[in-house]
This record gives sequence, C-alpha cells and structure tokens, in this order.
Amino acid sequence: MKTFFRIFFTTYVILFVIMIVAMATHTKAELHLLLNSFHSEGLDTCFRYYTKMAEFPLYIIAGLALLFWKAGAAYIFAISEGASAIIVFIIKRICQIPRPVSYFEQLGMLDQLPLVEGVRMNRSLSFPSGHTSTFFTFFTIGALLLSLYYAKHKCSWQKLSLRYVVMATLIICPIIGSYSRIYLSQHFLQDCFAGSIIGVAVPLFFVCLFRAKGWFEKDWFNKSLFGKDAYFFRKCDKR
Repeated sequence: MKTFFRIFFTTYVILFVIMIVAMATHTKAELHLLLNSFHSEGLDTCFRYYTKMAEFPLYIIAGLALLFWKAGAAYIFAISEGASAIIVFIIKRICQIPRPVSYFEQLGMLDQLPLVEGVRMNRSLSFPSGHTSTFFTFFTIGALLLSLYYAKHKCSWQKLSLRYVVMATLIICPIIGSYSRIYLSQHFLQDCFAGSIIGVAVPLFFVCLFRAKGWFEKDWFNKSLFGKDAYFFRKCDKR
C-alpha cells in the first residue's frame, strides 16, 4: 500500500504546491485568463463532455459497480462522496463567491473571457468546486483501495508495470477533470484547489477510520453484495 499510494499522494502534493505558487504570483483574473489561453474546437468538445463524468448519474453508477467487487469499497465511496458533497454545499453557501462570468462582468472584462458554445454558464456559488471534489474523491478512493489490494498480492514485472499505468490514470484523470472546470470558465483555480483538498482529505479520513476499526478484515467488507458468493445471499441462506 505504502509505495503505490505514496506516489499518488506525492504527485498531489507537488500539484498542491504548484497551485499555491500560481495563486500567490498572479491575480485571480490574470491566472484564469492564463489557464484559458489554449482554447480550440477539439478541446471545447472534449472538456464539455469530460466534465460530465462528475455529474449524476455517472459517478453513482461507477460507485454501484464497486458492489460487485467489495461491498465495503462501495460503502466508503458512498460515505466519502456524500460527506464531500455536504462540505462543499455548506462552504458554497457561506462564502457566496461569484463565478468567473459574474466576476469578469463586474470588472468590465467579460469580452476577454473565452466561453465554450453550448455550455450553460453558472454565475454564483463558485467556491469550492463540487465537480473537482467529486473527481478527486473518486480517484483517491481508487488509489487507496488498490493500494490495500496490491499490498496483499505479489506480482510479476508485467503486472507491476500495469499497476503503474493504473496509478498514472488515477493521477491524471482528476487533474483533467479539475482543469475542465477552469477551461469551461465555471470555476477559478482557487475553487478547484479547495475542491481537490476536500476530495483527497475526506476519503483518506474514512479509509483510515475503516482501517483503525479493523473493518477491512471483516467478511461483509470483502465480499461482493451480488454474485454467487455474495455476502448478502450467504447470510440469507443461513436463516
């Protein structure tokens, strides 16, 4: 577990530092325009659809799929996503930060803001980014659970190589998802920065809690909820 997740978390820490430096050396408007200086028709289409991966019902379906692997993994996913959503909801209502469209409109710079055709622009409740939180929560859970799984299974160098491909995917996907929110001018980097912290910290907390309670070793955690050897059906057969 330590090696696999350490690489994932170290990469996030590096990204974390880069975002802090960027926010410290640029104004909010300058940084947003800088990050939006690479628009093209192909990227517009790509990010317009990629960002929807963090919306209902796609991430719910992805979470339900975990029930066929380990029911406990699905429980951690559901708890983490639910807790992240609640935290984001509360902070949004407290901060009441305007979205980029409203912010640039107030500055009289709306004509400088590149917008993607076909995207409905939100105008309020910018901080933090809920999509970013969802992306990072999902892939952090993936990194944590796979780390626990890999720690118990030795493998050949071919399978080890595959693990690093999987790890790279787990790192890259939430970063792209987070950037899509900036590219579409739905959020500032500051919003995605906060959303990523929530998305990493919340599942990490619940995984540590489950491990401390010893639940990872329980039968109900490691059995799928559906299938021939499913925990639910085996319990029914004993009655």
